Amino acid sequence: MAYTSLKSAPKAFDQHKRLIVVQVAAVTAIVLLLFAKPFLSEGSSGHELMETAGFGFVLVCFLGRLWSILYVGGRKNDELVVSGPFSMSRNPLYFFSIIGAVGIGLMFGSVLAAAMLGLASFLVFRFTAGREASSAPPTRPMPSGRRVSGRIRCSTATRTTGSFPPAR
Repeated sequence: MAYTSLKSAPKAFDQHKRLIVVQVAAVTAIVLLLFAKPFLSEGSSGHELMETAGFGFVLVCFLGRLWSILYVGGRKNDELVVSGPFSMSRNPLYFFSIIGAVGIGLMFGSVLAAAMLGLASFLVFRFTAGREASSAPPTRPMPSGRRVSGRIRCSTATRTTGSFPPAR
């Protein structure tokens, strides 16, 4: 069954502008972090604990992004992936990147830097995800009969044609 929309296709999201904003923000953050002093004195147990926690956050970021990328494989643009890390978060790559940004701030020994980097990356990724969703193709039917668009909605409601997730 073919599905056509009467709406014109939305304009593609311009990744170039987002990358420029992210690069400017990254350079600004690096300059500020180079001149900032940690709240706790270096060598103290609290400072070392904060650095270790930051390293752990960056490691979780790396492993989570690797898991997400390997899980989606080449299916990203071909089908709607709603299992694995994509069953827990609509944008696991963005989620793990935010965790990494917080970790970098903690590795510099600053809770304020961690909070600012986390908030800045959250805002950038929220804007990006919103733009990506608004430039997604029009709704299309899925094999289950339900329609999906740029926003993913998971439903566990039983339908007359079966149940989701499928009964075993």
